Amino acid sequence: MTLAFVISFVGIYLMWTRGTVGDALMQGLTTFSGVVTIMSGYFAYTYAKPRKIVINQIWATRLFIAALSAHNLHLRYYHSIRSG
Repeated sequence: MTLAFVISFVGIYLMWTRGTVGDALMQGLTTFSGVVTIMSGYFAYTYAKPRKIVINQIWATRLFIAALSAHNLHLRYYHSIRSG
């Protein structure tokens, strides 16, 4: 969960301060994906602390899906660039 926070924060920071490949739509959607990952991690943590396990499992699953989908999209983009 901590790694997802760090990667999302750093990714959003670097994308908006240093620029990236792609247009404003790609930057906006990547930012949205990062925010969803951060929010899911936050809620998973807040529900894990008071031991509300069922709600925590729901948010942890959302965190997993959000982080995995962002990673998958970046791999597909990288593969499309490398394969021509």
